[in-house]
Amino acid sequence: MPEDWRYKNIQYLRGSKFRLARYEAPSAEWDHDHCKGCWAKFGSLEGPDILQSGYVTRTPSVESPEPEMVRASKETRWVMIPEPEVQGFHSHWLCPKCFGNFRDVLEFQLEP
Repeated sequence: MPEDWRYKNIQYLRGSKFRLARYEAPSAEWDHDHCKGCWAKFGSLEGPDILQSGYVTRTPSVESPEPEMVRASKETRWVMIPEPEVQGFHSHWLCPKCFGNFRDVLEFQLEP
């Protein structure tokens, strides 16, 4: 599995506790998220390729400088916002397929 490109995207979540949840946008400006493994789209709106539920874990936010990408985008017509935090945490979403494929090898735990 380590050769799987999705594994490389999510290996930092090793040992995390996940819960199955319905997706809710964390803010008005941030209306969707992506699976950290395969980039499948999560959103509240219905659509053919939009997941409305999946597995989520949260990690404490760490204060850090604004990413260069966000800073540079302010000089163009494109607007980039940093990932929102909710009550001091960032959410990390996995689609059911990525969660199932990597649950054992990355020792994911499922909250009851």
